[in-house]
Amino acid sequence: MSTIVFTWFSSAEPKKPVSAWKYYIIADMKTWSQNESPRSELEQYDTLDAAIIRFNELRGEAYNNETVNSESDPELPLARLTLGMQNDAGHMAFDLIQVRGGKNYLNADFTCYEQAREDTELQDTITAVSEWCGIDSVLDYQKDAVGNDIAVIMPFENQSSKPMPNTPMDAANDELLQRMKKANYKIKHGKYIAVQPPDCGTFIRLKSLGEFYSETALRNRLKAKTAYENKIAQQIQEAQATGASNLVVLKTMRFYMISFSGGYMPIRKKNPQHILTWENDAELDKLTALNAKINEGATLNSLRADMAEKEEAVRRIEQTRDDCDNSDQDTIMKLNASLLLAEKELHEAADLLTTAEQVLGGTFLQTVADEERNRKESKYVPNGTKPGGNAR
Repeated sequence: MSTIVFTWFSSAEPKKPVSAWKYYIIADMKTWSQNESPRSELEQYDTLDAAIIRFNELRGEAYNNETVNSESDPELPLARLTLGMQNDAGHMAFDLIQVRGGKNYLNADFTCYEQAREDTELQDTITAVSEWCGIDSVLDYQKDAVGNDIAVIMPFENQSSKPMPNTPMDAANDELLQRMKKANYKIKHGKYIAVQPPDCGTFIRLKSLGEFYSETALRNRLKAKTAYENKIAQQIQEAQATGASNLVVLKTMRFYMISFSGGYMPIRKKNPQHILTWENDAELDKLTALNAKINEGATLNSLRADMAEKEEAVRRIEQTRDDCDNSDQDTIMKLNASLLLAEKELHEAADLLTTAEQVLGGTFLQTVADEERNRKESKYVPNGTKPGGNAR
């Protein structure tokens, strides 16, 4: 068997396990296998999306690229970051994905369990992990002539065309549906997906909300989200390897994405009338601009100097306009136009400097969270002033 094509699973009608699966993350399995102290915590998660978010958060750590081999198998790097599954009744538990020497291995230990081989949820989990995290190879163990286990590495090829039951949407859309279920929406699968909001008596087809909410549009946006997150994770990995100065910015971008991907903070859309995308978020724009500037060689001091220059440019234009003869309206109009442009550039430079100071000072995410908390807890009167907590 040279290529994995999901041949582990039964060809009979798949069965659901008696009890649901839960998921776990071990940040560094080497601390377990080598009996190191302190040993990485066994982090447990009720949902696959939460485990995947945590896996991708840790995937860029430098130790995952180390090629420390075990004494028992010198050809195979030790397992580091690990994502596993366990049956909540305790009947089954196994590592599913292990990072070894910078590569993601699908561990085929689950094939030892007949119940797992017949489980549709496990099939969907492997498909989702392949799409969201990536799988480079499959690691299996076979017996040699004297009964010893020998590691066998095979290419991974996810050719499972089995759809999720009664729904045309692929695994990438699980995130959206899971969030809606947590918000007490009812989901109806069929030719088109329909949802029933809480306290609403009727189901609404997603496609009826407009072209931006068709199943194809949702699927494409979620896949783009995954590609964006993977790109950031790859950039973090490269920055860690080279000691690049923009590492802290990239890590801030990743944690900010996690914060609103997990529903901890709302996305701050630049245009509220447009759909949610990574390009329609004001805070990500600030971080992206800062990352570009640092890649160009900018430092905190150079950003401060740039803002000072733009402040001086605004002052000079204002002085020239004030000195201008009032009868020379053409010149005044041109100076006013130049002033608007200079003030815009000054505002952008000030925003960039503020973002840089917060990111490099480690306060960016806390500031955003504090602003959101104040927005939720505060009450404002029409003139924009903020009254005391007892105001009505």
